[in-house]
Amino acid sequence: PKYDIPLESSFFTTLLGPHLLTKSSSSDVLVNTENALCNSRLIGLYFSAHWCGPCRRFTPMLAEMYTHLKEEVAPSHGLEIVFVSSDRDQGSFQQYYGTMPWTAVPFNHGRMLQAQISARYGVSGIPAFVVLDAMSGEIVVSMSESRSDVMKACQGGDDGIARMLIQQWFPKIPQMSQEIVQLLELSCQEENENGSGENSGNDHKDATEHPYFIRDEKDTEEKSSSATAIDATERMKEIFTSLVANGDAPNTAAAKAIKLLAEEQSQRQADVLEVGSLNS
Repeated sequence: PKYDIPLESSFFTTLLGPHLLTKSSSSDVLVNTENALCNSRLIGLYFSAHWCGPCRRFTPMLAEMYTHLKEEVAPSHGLEIVFVSSDRDQGSFQQYYGTMPWTAVPFNHGRMLQAQISARYGVSGIPAFVVLDAMSGEIVVSMSESRSDVMKACQGGDDGIARMLIQQWFPKIPQMSQEIVQLLELSCQEENENGSGENSGNDHKDATEHPYFIRDEKDTEEKSSSATAIDATERMKEIFTSLVANGDAPNTAAAKAIKLLAEEQSQRQADVLEVGSLNS
């Protein structure tokens, strides 16, 4: 796809630290967390260690799934995995990470960070695997489901792995994130229909003329989520619409809309807490 998936970079940088290890042809490379996770719709956190027998049995299966997804199903806009180590020393970490094809929290970033990540998701034993939405940081596939999903998918071969991602996991992505992707897809369709030379510079259509805004109005009554989810989704699309109408490219508008909505929600929560403290 021509569009980029807007990552909730602040959330993942705070959660995982500013840098991650990634694989290169000759050695492991330390890169910016935002760059390491860019253009992924799902982020999987894999809690594991070399000393753990069940981990060593599950890791090759997870690697088989990951490699097929990256090479055949979704080279981009798919799944990225981050290894969160419980190894006891740097040497064990390096040996174990050498068997993995994905990214990792650097071992020398400290046990405290790794413990904080584990505590956030209630990891009480390993191996553990949780899948998050890249645009919001929300849990898409819980630890209680993810490992069995992977094992069943691998038993079904390449087709089973593809079905798991596309038919099981993608539909669980939060509605707001799915709406943003649909808006970006429709914006690309519009660009293809109009040609790259039209509507450039400051010559923008009125917002109501865009097909993805027209679709928004038609779909409003069809939503069946909770009122809170609908409100957040509608506010996200309202911000996105305004940014595009004012000249932002759809990819830029999507990233800005996610950030602005998060800031609004954070401020709203702070206001509620302040009112509650005044009334107590």
